Amino acid sequence: MSITRKTLTVRLPIALYDSVRRLAARRKTSLNAAVEQALMQAARTARQSELYEAFGEVANDADVEFAWESQCEAIGATRARRVHRSRRPAR
Repeated sequence: MSITRKTLTVRLPIALYDSVRRLAARRKTSLNAAVEQALMQAARTARQSELYEAFGEVANDADVEFAWESQCEAIGATRARRVHRSRRPAR
């Protein structure tokens, strides 16, 4: 199964171009592959940030203690439960 590709022309400052060209040479890969890998990493990082922020919005209204206990039960982490309880602030 082949991946459909799209051609993109990008104008880069010479210093950035030289830096990416050297990176590609060190990795023994093409300039195109180095740029593609960098863009994929940037897209992955952006997506992770979006998910983290979205989870934070949902988590603000969530019962974290219940979620923690449920996760501990699901994985059978009795030690983790004891550690968590020992770190709770006194009420």
